[in-house]
Amino acid sequence: MGPFCFGSSPQLLAYFGVPGLFELLIGGVLILAVVAVVVIYGAYSKFPTEGSQSQNANANDRTVAMAAQWFYQAGASNIFPDLWEAFLAPIPVAERADLLHAYYRRLTGEDEQVKLQAAKAWSVWEASTSKLLISQALTDRFKEDAFSLAFARIEAHYFVNHAFLKPNQLLNDIDKIRHIPGVIVQGRYDVVCPATSAWDLHQAWPEADFHIIPDAGHSMSEAGILDQLIEATDRFGG
Repeated sequence: MGPFCFGSSPQLLAYFGVPGLFELLIGGVLILAVVAVVVIYGAYSKFPTEGSQSQNANANDRTVAMAAQWFYQAGASNIFPDLWEAFLAPIPVAERADLLHAYYRRLTGEDEQVKLQAAKAWSVWEASTSKLLISQALTDRFKEDAFSLAFARIEAHYFVNHAFLKPNQLLNDIDKIRHIPGVIVQGRYDVVCPATSAWDLHQAWPEADFHIIPDAGHSMSEAGILDQLIEATDRFGG
């Protein structure tokens, strides 16, 4: 679904004016719990804070080099240049040096038409790039008015606040969860949260099972990812 899922709450959804979305997400909570750590780290690594340091310096270099504003500024745009044009469209050229904040201003502004245009462009960009093969059904769902407004505004809210994490907090504090059984599931061709995020987490947390799915992108609904998540939840459930 995307990084907003781990932070959903009735209060947050009410703030963004999205009745009913919490019920929509609740069915995925058990599966998402298995990969919440990966989702959080993957989302945060897209926007590394200047001067941040990882426990593994080489890993941090890879994260900064590959993931610095990878998905919403430059990086994934090189893989999907045609789709990137549609993502750029709502933002004037003068504001494109900082697309995240340009979008956030529109998503939280007073002009409902501008807000909806931005929400749809943001959501369609992620839907179109989330699977190894583009799913028109997923894209159509993400561009629905209510869904796109919820999805874009909650994601942007987290990203402008660096996912409410300190720089490298997950890696630096990994000892606090090291004793908890974990499974890291990562699509090989994930262009939303590139595999380097999961790999760095695996290096810091080798006790967790680690699976790279060879024929998957970012979406939880892709067959290989879904199989691993179901297997993990079955195993944890006894």
